Amino acid sequence: MLSVASFAQVPGGQNLKTRPSLRLEISPMAGYFFGGSVKFYEGKLKIKDNASFGVSVGLPLSNGTLLEFSYTGISSTAEWRPSYAYESKYPERNFGINVNYFNLGGVRRVPLAENIEGFGALRAGAVYFNSTADDVGDVWRFEVSLGGGIKVFLSDKIGLRFQGNMHLPLILSGAGLFCGIGTGGSNCSVGVSSTSSIIQGDLSAGLVFRLGY
Repeated sequence: MLSVASFAQVPGGQNLKTRPSLRLEISPMAGYFFGGSVKFYEGKLKIKDNASFGVSVGLPLSNGTLLEFSYTGISSTAEWRPSYAYESKYPERNFGINVNYFNLGGVRRVPLAENIEGFGALRAGAVYFNSTADDVGDVWRFEVSLGGGIKVFLSDKIGLRFQGNMHLPLILSGAGLFCGIGTGGSNCSVGVSSTSSIIQGDLSAGLVFRLGY
């Protein structure tokens, strides 16, 4: 006698036993963010380190990788320190800033043990530097991120995730940044001396939820 399970069907007539796996991974994260600094013609801007939060959503692909969207955010303080020749035009000041990373990329999984896997990630996207000061403009920049870590699964559906990321927002040579930082109101004359990047990073931990079948 054939078992009832052998005839279990999904909508459209596909057999459950041959249905391809589709396990969406959702990971809420919290950690510590390293704000970094960047040099301009007129001075130096440093973003103070602070706590970070984020979430990632990964969709498994057939080749053992995940297509992953990730968001990381931090609320911090930016410290502007002018060069000697620009102290009067761009005086020293601090202002609040929110840094928001939006990324999409590939995550390569590496099995380490029965319930443990390592991973490496390469992502690209945009970063939004949102000033909380009314007289300092916001900035969008293209960026790339490199990351890696481990996942420890406590069950088939839930696990722990530990990771580190390095973020590289691209700032083009001569590009204006944080319009209004000086005494000229809406001016955008503060610019980097060469094409460079403010190097930022984070260390974080969180949960992994596997949804699907």
